[in-house]
Amino acid sequence: SRTSEPQTGTGPLKLLLIWRGRENGEGEIQADTGSNRGVIQFSDARLLSFVGKMDFDIVGKDVEIEGFKIADVPAGKQPSSEWSEFSWGAHGREAVGRWH
Repeated sequence: SRTSEPQTGTGPLKLLLIWRGRENGEGEIQADTGSNRGVIQFSDARLLSFVGKMDFDIVGKDVEIEGFKIADVPAGKQPSSEWSEFSWGAHGREAVGRWH
């Protein structure tokens, strides 16, 4: 018989994460990948939703997160060079510009 959920022998997929990005208040870059870490676990093999916990310098430890799939195709592809904006060098340049 056929089911709507693919069968796997390994259980739900769990991913370890390292986060870097920009906080919403002042737009400060958060580049400390040593402390912005966590894990997400997908609900099943279809990868339609997940729950997890993250440690964020700007929020705190063991922050509960959740998400779900909204589309089959990405809205737009971001070039990998865009991620270079979230580095310690960029953080330093912006901090000087913000405070001096």
